[in-house]
Amino acid sequence: MRTLKSILLLAACSMAVNLSARIAGGKIENIREQIPETYNCEIYLPPGYSPLTSTNTPVVMFLHGRSMSEGLGGYKYGPIASIREGSILWNAEAAIVIEPNAIGNEGWSSQKLHKLYEFVKEHYAADWDRFYVIGMSMGGWGTLNYVNKYYDEVAACVGICGGCDTKKPCGLNKVPTVIIHAADDATTSIKYSDAVVEGMKQCGPTDLLKYVRLSSGGHSLIDYFLRYNLYDWLFKHNRNTRKLYPEKFTTEHAVMLDENVIWNGASVKTAYIDAEDIAKIKARTPNRKAAAKTAASKPAQTTTTAPAATKTSTAATAQPKTTAPAAAPAKTTTTLTPQQRMQLNKAAAKAKAKAKKKKKKKR
Repeated sequence: MRTLKSILLLAACSMAVNLSARIAGGKIENIREQIPETYNCEIYLPPGYSPLTSTNTPVVMFLHGRSMSEGLGGYKYGPIASIREGSILWNAEAAIVIEPNAIGNEGWSSQKLHKLYEFVKEHYAADWDRFYVIGMSMGGWGTLNYVNKYYDEVAACVGICGGCDTKKPCGLNKVPTVIIHAADDATTSIKYSDAVVEGMKQCGPTDLLKYVRLSSGGHSLIDYFLRYNLYDWLFKHNRNTRKLYPEKFTTEHAVMLDENVIWNGASVKTAYIDAEDIAKIKARTPNRKAAAKTAASKPAQTTTTAPAATKTSTAATAQPKTTAPAAAPAKTTTTLTPQQRMQLNKAAAKAKAKAKKKKKKKR
């Protein structure tokens, strides 16, 4: 009779065979001290992405909590950390992920974050009508502060166990927003999220807000960033339509794992961007997606310029070839609880160690 471990492993492996070839992998650009007046950051670029022509790719900016700030050395979590560990976050389409790194106890500056947004927007092709901001703790606070100030640029946001510096954050009323907080959070009191919601009510209608007030969960709500249905929900939103779509990520623990990463280690390469690389990034002129023809949209102000062909000397800045996407395989998903996920990882590690030991004996 099969054990729970073997059943979970088989389910995850069969799912990953169908999905990983299509949406796992990609690369990460690590940029330090190369962009003035903003933060060091990592930028995840999905497989098949071209910084010149991929104008349909959505963009997610993730803001971490205080413990992950530079110099504090806390546990790494969030979209890029999840991808490195073998989570598949993209159920239908992949996204660019921008993850800035805050410094020490300074917190997040909306102005510095906006400098980073402007840099990426200028030099990376994407669907900038589908730009999203998510974060937890200090990052939840940073998310709501940023979206309140730059609401016209954001299609949707999720702020977890945070707050907002503004007593009446009326900008949030204009953006589809999910706020999540647990009543037993001993690190950041739920009263701060309550205050945000009350402030929004004073601004006017809150039909674009969903407030998830949990009875328990404490301050450890990082599991939400593993759920592919969080990103499915985000990608439905477009800043030109301003509609709050129903969501399931707050109630369904929907997780997909990349079998290749579990068995063979990280499959996402990191390119460390130096001064020469950043100069090449700054020199490129991406295509721009045509503005949506709606009453709310602004006329397009940018022109599409075909860039001259250039040779790149480093792998970090080589432009990937654009290829036609493979036909989508039959959709297979596995929903795992955190305990099941832990069991699966232990089973995979044990099987890998056993295979390694067997191989060693043959030698």
